[in-house]
Amino acid sequence: MPQVDVETPAHQWHLRPEGVAGAGVLAERLVRAGYRPSKIIASLEPKATQTGSIIAERLRLPFATVEGLHEHDRRAVGFLGSDQFAARMRDVFAHPDAIVFGSESASTALARFGKAIDQVVDEQHGGDVVVVSHGTVISLFVASRARVDASELWSTLGLPSYVTLELPSHRIIEIVAAI
Repeated sequence: MPQVDVETPAHQWHLRPEGVAGAGVLAERLVRAGYRPSKIIASLEPKATQTGSIIAERLRLPFATVEGLHEHDRRAVGFLGSDQFAARMRDVFAHPDAIVFGSESASTALARFGKAIDQVVDEQHGGDVVVVSHGTVISLFVASRARVDASELWSTLGLPSYVTLELPSHRIIEIVAAI
């Protein structure tokens, strides 16, 4: 749960106190679910970095940020109300090869994010990793690898939430839409 500030671009938002608490609950949920990652990786965006570092601290794991895991690039777009934002996001998913919202197409965002994820997975040499990122790029990635509808997945994900994939098949093990 980010600290929404209509004067600040979303990619610069930080977690509000409820978001900090939610990151701790997410860490506890991962343990209860039996996940045993060896590392926590996050996007460079502050809300993801904060979430990832809280999870890493709670689980006593190494933490790092990785370039390329950031959200679909909408930095040039001002603040939108929730209905207008949802409508623009439907356009992003409906026209993945066109730049219809922000300065990056869904296809370009997916290619960037997928490359970063593949690099993280290759560097883990078979170990499990938690990647803390953002709803749009996660939905695009899961849709492309697990053959689900990106828009439907995006619309179900709350803050915080997570998707677990089995590798190398990318079979969905679990979707927890809200913690």
